[in-house]
Amino acid sequence: MRRFTTWADLQTHLAATHAVTDAGDDVLHATVAGAVIEVRSIVHGGRAWIEVLATLERELRDVPPTSVLVKNFALAVGSLGIASGSLVLRQLLPLDGLRAIDLDEVITEAARVIAESR
Repeated sequence: MRRFTTWADLQTHLAATHAVTDAGDDVLHATVAGAVIEVRSIVHGGRAWIEVLATLERELRDVPPTSVLVKNFALAVGSLGIASGSLVLRQLLPLDGLRAIDLDEVITEAARVIAESR
């Protein structure tokens, strides 16, 4: 079972398993089932984390707050919030020891949520 210990390991895995469209030092974008998923390396509390973000492509004014709360409760991974004026799904995962299968599951689920929101 593959586990990551570095951002470089994770980038290599994502490049091999997903359509990476843009990559930088600490961020990459992958297209999964038609959805753009942002994956970035962040440090929080002195530990390295992986942040998976998926932006819902609907106008915020078209999204009833109650439906967002209901959806948030039902999500298997991540949580919905507002960032830069957009509704986003966000999930944090610790980098050290992160299993490839767990990262892939979060990315796949984020893409599914985006697809459902269209």
